[in-house]
Amino acid sequence: SGEFLTITRGGRLSKGPTWKKFFEAPAEGRSFYLFCIFRAQFNVEAWFLRGGGFGERLEKKWGDIWSCLAEWQDGQPIDWEAWATKVIEKFGLYWEAPDQTFAKKNMIWGLKYCLVEPMNYFGILESEYRQGEYSQELHSVRLNPTGIDYFKRLDFGSKVLRSAASWFSVN
Repeated sequence: SGEFLTITRGGRLSKGPTWKKFFEAPAEGRSFYLFCIFRAQFNVEAWFLRGGGFGERLEKKWGDIWSCLAEWQDGQPIDWEAWATKVIEKFGLYWEAPDQTFAKKNMIWGLKYCLVEPMNYFGILESEYRQGEYSQELHSVRLNPTGIDYFKRLDFGSKVLRSAASWFSVN
């Protein structure tokens, strides 16, 4: 999404149009820039190919869902299931399937897969798991100090997600 790398016709990786700009940016800011690209340009539908259009609906509501993440910025624990359920209801998300028995559970898992997993990858989130009916289940999440810093630097009031490249000029 950040166009740092491109794939050639031969299937090899090569430097993309923003490669040089990224490496000219201060090293201490690069991880934040990558996080901004995730926020602004993450293709949920491509990431989440199954679910009967659930990924497509997430993609359409991505900016609005991020506005709900503003409540995480104080670093307090967030009850994952309650937060995810609130988001599902607020934005009218649904999972198309003939049998709706596990639809809510699948949607909560889908939000975790598209939000929590990448934030864990960025190292900005602490997650607490508890034993569920069959396996360990996510109980709560909280931003660590790096995550709190990242969230404080984001503009949650904006309905328009900025191009991540615009963050590169910020000192």
